[in-house]
Amino acid sequence: MIINLRQTAENVISDAIYGMETLDIDALRDNADEQTHSAAESVTNYHSDCLDIISRYESEADDSTMDDLTGGKTYTAGEWREAMNAYAYGVAYSVLSQEVGELLQAIDTAADDLALAADAHGCTDCDEPRISTDCPHGWAAHDRKDEAGVHFWTEGNLEGCRAVATRVAGIWLSYTWTPGA
Repeated sequence: MIINLRQTAENVISDAIYGMETLDIDALRDNADEQTHSAAESVTNYHSDCLDIISRYESEADDSTMDDLTGGKTYTAGEWREAMNAYAYGVAYSVLSQEVGELLQAIDTAADDLALAADAHGCTDCDEPRISTDCPHGWAAHDRKDEAGVHFWTEGNLEGCRAVATRVAGIWLSYTWTPGA
């Protein structure tokens, strides 16, 4: 099986939002860090996956992260499987951490952009966006989508409410409000 660490990083974000209703970027970052360790462990269970990760992602791994994870441990020739697994875990964790960090930055930027779009369309009491794995109002029901990827819903589609939402890093951020309320 070919391991795609970029897709795995999106899965980390999706898992990290479990139980969250609104975006708290600090809590999301903490949850994602915990999930990154689990994800790195799960993708390095099999020797063939370890070899795949090493061959595909070794050049992207951060040396200081690798040193922190391995503690500079050396292995004997008889411990080659353990060494390969530890090294593949380090590569996977390093790359996943970088990818997850980039996704978290994209989420933070998208949240700021979405807040501006909501404000520009009459949302006066929009604090933190709602967060979910699915489009909150049904993707096909939106009225339009702007160049930044923000979807807009008007009163006609949501029984008097308005909404804006955007998909980023495999999740949806959204605001829904009643105009004039």
